[in-house]
Amino acid sequence: MKTVLLIASVCAVIVIAAQEVCGETHFHKLFKRVPAHGVPRQFLFSCEGKKNGYHADRARLCHVFYLCLDGKKFQYHCAQGYLFDEDLGHCYYEEQVSCEMATIPPPPTTQERKVAFLRHPTVIEE
Repeated sequence: MKTVLLIASVCAVIVIAAQEVCGETHFHKLFKRVPAHGVPRQFLFSCEGKKNGYHADRARLCHVFYLCLDGKKFQYHCAQGYLFDEDLGHCYYEEQVSCEMATIPPPPTTQERKVAFLRHPTVIEE
């Protein structure tokens, strides 16, 4: 009897975790998929508009490179101490590779904050 109750409890949790809404499966927050890394979108490499072949990921200082084939990307990593050289088409000693970092957009401008000091309302002036 305990086994049946345990199986029923597990099934109930699974049913609650995934609900079908309008033909799409929506997961409970506990099971939500999140990106493996916190790279902002503007730094994610895209093969869109690139020729088929190998391309350095300059946002990652050429430690990572991609093979672009018909708009699809395949990610590769250079071994420690090596960077991807687009001219050679493979990883080479980092001292010998020139990899200019991608242009980083400037941070949003912020307004200067002014500090004001207010008198405490319970202070009585004599």
